[in-house]
Amino acid sequence: MKTIQSLKGRNLFKEVYQRGRKIEDTGIRVFILKSSRSKYVKPDNSPDTSNRSKNIRIGIALTKSFGKAYIRNKAKRRIRAIYSELSNELREGFCIIIRIDSDFKNLMHQEEKRIIRSLFERAGLLNGDAHTSIQ
Repeated sequence: MKTIQSLKGRNLFKEVYQRGRKIEDTGIRVFILKSSRSKYVKPDNSPDTSNRSKNIRIGIALTKSFGKAYIRNKAKRRIRAIYSELSNELREGFCIIIRIDSDFKNLMHQEEKRIIRSLFERAGLLNGDAHTSIQ
């Protein structure tokens, strides 16, 4: 399984929002930036990977207007579960932010998974995609 890390730090989030590609669908926006293009992703000295830019970094963002804390946490858990189901199909070396809107609350798991999968396909993140649309 690929190494999956959290997207951390205000500067890295800001950079992905500003320089990354935005793709959106019902209730969900995805911001994607190649790790190699980020000035905030630094080399990793661990023996199992030669460079952090080969890892996938994910951040999940939503606002307080989404609902109370338990509702926000439940939505983040649902996104993480879908992401872990799709993680083996994803190409390495990207910083991804998944931003959830209030429309997301009304979706069922299969619909959520279909939307996120289609966003990743449109972005060219899935292995086997014929095109690479990430700059």
